[in-house]
Amino acid sequence: MKVKIVVVAGKIHSEGIVLAGRSVPIMSLYRREFPFQKVSVILLCLAHTAVSEPGVKCKFSGPAIIGGNATLRCQLPGSFEVLQVTWQRSKDGFRENIATYSNKYGVKVLSPFNKRVEVFNTSPKKSSMKISALTKEDEACYICVFNVYQHGAYTGQVCLPTLGKLFCLF
Repeated sequence: MKVKIVVVAGKIHSEGIVLAGRSVPIMSLYRREFPFQKVSVILLCLAHTAVSEPGVKCKFSGPAIIGGNATLRCQLPGSFEVLQVTWQRSKDGFRENIATYSNKYGVKVLSPFNKRVEVFNTSPKKSSMKISALTKEDEACYICVFNVYQHGAYTGQVCLPTLGKLFCLF
């Protein structure tokens, strides 16, 4: 009996499977014969990281102090064609756009954020955002969204901790 392997939108080659333009290595091939049913089962075990979404790496350079500055950074590893990077603020279940970047239009910081927010060190795969003169209103989670051609949106999140005042005791 012959067994046919069908991979939707992909191809099998000697090192693995190509899915959506990405090579996915075959970690192991398991074949089991069931003589009483005259059926063969082939199980392909794939590398988890190769088929899962890429992890957007985000970090915050602290501390976050009222009146101070906070710098947030995001990066999308891998070889993706990023069309646009968007920064958003998520607070009380509501998301609002802060800034966007694309190769075609560059950086655009939206009002009212354009007075205290600077987006820099920006390329299609990484972006940094500096928030100046922090207030209690800035205490929120910030999301960077990488819009990737033919793959959709990949997001990362970094949250500013509870903001407090810095006191100097003499």
